[in-house]
Amino acid sequence: MYVHLMVAIPDNPDAEKPKKDPHTKRAKVDLSGNVQAASQLEGGMRKRGWRYDVVVLGPVQRPKVDVPDLVVNCICDPTFHQVSLELVAELVTRFKFPVLNPPWAVIGASRVLGSRRLSHQLGVTMPRTTEYDTASGTLAEHLKRHGQTVPVLGRPLGAHGGKGLVRIDKAKDIPDELADLKTFLITDFADYVSADGLYRKYRVVYVNDRIFRRHVVISDSWKIAGESRLVMDVRPELVEEEKAFIAAKGGDFEDRLIHQFRALGLDFGVCDFNIGDDGTVTIFEINPCFQLTASIPEGKQEKWGYLEDNNDEIVEAILDTMAERTGKAV
Repeated sequence: MYVHLMVAIPDNPDAEKPKKDPHTKRAKVDLSGNVQAASQLEGGMRKRGWRYDVVVLGPVQRPKVDVPDLVVNCICDPTFHQVSLELVAELVTRFKFPVLNPPWAVIGASRVLGSRRLSHQLGVTMPRTTEYDTASGTLAEHLKRHGQTVPVLGRPLGAHGGKGLVRIDKAKDIPDELADLKTFLITDFADYVSADGLYRKYRVVYVNDRIFRRHVVISDSWKIAGESRLVMDVRPELVEEEKAFIAAKGGDFEDRLIHQFRALGLDFGVCDFNIGDDGTVTIFEINPCFQLTASIPEGKQEKWGYLEDNNDEIVEAILDTMAERTGKAV
């Protein structure tokens, strides 16, 4: 089997060109906006004896390789990779390649479009997200136009991992973190605090109707990022709660999440969410971007290494899906 792994450089024509990796002599691509699992897929394909090319797309990049049996679209963030996704769509449409994570599904999973399309299911909610252009009027006018009310969350376009994420409690006040931006995202604030006063952000990876549990970060703050584990550092019972979540399988919430991925048309991706005390699933984000390695800081592997125990299982599930999609085992 011969596979194309599609990755991308940003649409911005002033973006730095990919550098050559001194060891492999291949283009070293900034993986922001690309599925971080691409390198793991390479290793898995080599073991299976498959041929592959990593195809780098962008404003001045065009593929010059043979026709594949399958395209795996690893471009996962439409904010800064619109050109590349359109190129993938053009190739897939013209040549009728089988494709995992079609580019139109990735575009439809953006924060704005995804919040419009998802959660049309009992027991699932997703806070609405809109894009605020400061040239269109005041923030208060934007909120009124879209039926949003404070408090809301603001974040830069394309930001992940809580970068630049702030809570806005007054419509007339734009926080300093966003003040210099021409456009940014506005999301309805969902207070997901549990009865014990703590906040829980769950994460799963989805592959072809299978759910792989990744973590539940528990914090005393609504804004959960990497440093939020400091609370769990001093409360071992919370770590045990996380381990129990990861070890368990099945459940109604998994079925509901699978339904959401199917609605978007994604073959693989990640979902961050909360499960309320009443069982309601609140989806914070659902998209194709996820990281399988190097997500745990050096020095924390001994304590948090269990978070990556299912890395290989996830990669194998994607490889199995690739073989299934083409009907070829080799």
